[in-house]
This record gives sequence, C-alpha cells and structure tokens, in this order.
Amino acid sequence: MRRFGVVKLVGYLYGLLGFSSLPAIFYLTLGTWQDIGPSRFLGTRNLLISLAYVGVPIVLIIFGFCMMWGFFARKRWARYAAIVSNGAFVFIVIGLVVYYRLAASTDVSRLPVAVLFTVVIVLVPLSILAICLTAQVKDTMTR
Repeated sequence: MRRFGVVKLVGYLYGLLGFSSLPAIFYLTLGTWQDIGPSRFLGTRNLLISLAYVGVPIVLIIFGFCMMWGFFARKRWARYAAIVSNGAFVFIVIGLVVYYRLAASTDVSRLPVAVLFTVVIVLVPLSILAICLTAQVKDTMTR
C-alpha cells in the first residue's frame, strides 16, 4: 500500500500541473480576446503567435491529466514519460541558466539569486525523477 501511495503522490503533482494551466488558458483566450479584439487576435500575421499562446497551456493541461491518469492506473509508460520529461526539463533549465549567466550577464552579484532560482525551479522535477527511478516504483508500475 505504501508503494502505491508514492505513485499517487506523483499523480497528484501531475494533476496539479494540469489544473495550474487552466487559469492561463482562460486568461489567454478570454482576456486577450477582449483586450486586443478578435480581428488582431485572429489576424493572419498574429495567428501563429495566438496559437502558441493558446496551444502551450492546452498541451500542459492534456499532459498533466494524462500523466495523472497514468500514475493512478499504474501504467508503465507513465513512469518512462515522467523520467524523460522531468530529465529534459532539468537539463533545459540548467542549460539556460548557465548560458544566460555566462553569455548575457557579466554582473557577478546576482549569481546567488540565479543559483537559488535554479534550485527552487528544479527541486520538484528532480524529486519526481528520483521517485520514478526507485525500484519500488518500478515494481509498482507494471500495467
């Protein structure tokens, strides 16, 4: 029972990711529509940008809920998808922070803030990655 509790916790975290993207999609569709008007929002020049604004939260919502269902149903693919997505997220965030610290800024006084920001942003994905790599979760996710 304890093994499934850890798996459910990871499922809840992915569900939280899906639910946290809902306000973004509502604001970007309804708020932007009212602020700049439908002709500029759906204009041919801005269509790709508009689709990206709306598409990214929709992809996060679908991904979060699919992963939540995968962990609740103990599907094997959910564990692999969590390892790949969290590993890629950690790699990208650390790479971007290193790039911007080395290339874009010469101010060394902000280095502790950059390190703290990176640790805080990467803490949850690293935790999920560590949980998914344990043998107990591997044995539990067998369907």
